[in-house]
Amino acid sequence: MPPLGGEGKTLRHGGRRNHNREMKTRICVSTYGKTLEELVKSIKEITKRYGNILVEARVDYLEEDINAGTLAERLKPYAERLVITVRPAEEGGYYTRGEDKRLLLIRRLALIQPAYIDVELNKIDNSLIQNIRNLGVKVIVSWHDFRKTPPRRDLTEVAKRAINLGDVAKVVTMSRGVEDNLNILYLYSMLDHRRLIAFCMGEQGRVTRILSATAGAPIIYAATPDKKTAPGQYSVDEILDILKWPICSAGAPTYEGEK
Repeated sequence: MPPLGGEGKTLRHGGRRNHNREMKTRICVSTYGKTLEELVKSIKEITKRYGNILVEARVDYLEEDINAGTLAERLKPYAERLVITVRPAEEGGYYTRGEDKRLLLIRRLALIQPAYIDVELNKIDNSLIQNIRNLGVKVIVSWHDFRKTPPRRDLTEVAKRAINLGDVAKVVTMSRGVEDNLNILYLYSMLDHRRLIAFCMGEQGRVTRILSATAGAPIIYAATPDKKTAPGQYSVDEILDILKWPICSAGAPTYEGEK
């Protein structure tokens, strides 16, 4: 299916071209499973329906204590489109088997060379990041505030730290209203948007998920209707409808515009 506007054309905001500053945002569908079979089935269904789209595999949701090698082998066929996340409980995730075991699991999963691995800013292990990057895997350094949105100065400091440590910074906060939304989007005016994912959770912050794409974020997160992983999250079909991105089985749905 050709992009909107006719064959050979792309959807660009503002209706203008800037060949020196082309932006591409990829949709990433977050999913999970209580069992390995459920997780793999979900990944398979998403990739079959939406093509070469990114899929965030929330490994921390697994209730089974699965051997790292077995998990890696089952995820390997989808590696090039995976964002691997093993979020610990103290960072808002569900992994509770200890930090040493979690880090070993991440190191093992890095060997299958996924597109990205998400690591927490508050749990930074520099040797782990170096190990991941040496394998040619990009690192998303993430930071979440599930209660509020801090002031702009604090947000900027957090985002700068994350960018300096990884390939992409992911800064996510809880919105309590318009001011919080403006504060999170402010980051795009201060930092390299090609290396920044910043948006608000919650119903009041939903719009920032869409606006982050128009601001130039490299990734916009979505979910399937039955497997939402965060408050205020859009389903992938809602995002495709809102942004009018074509579903392309040969490649990832993208929104292309000016930076």
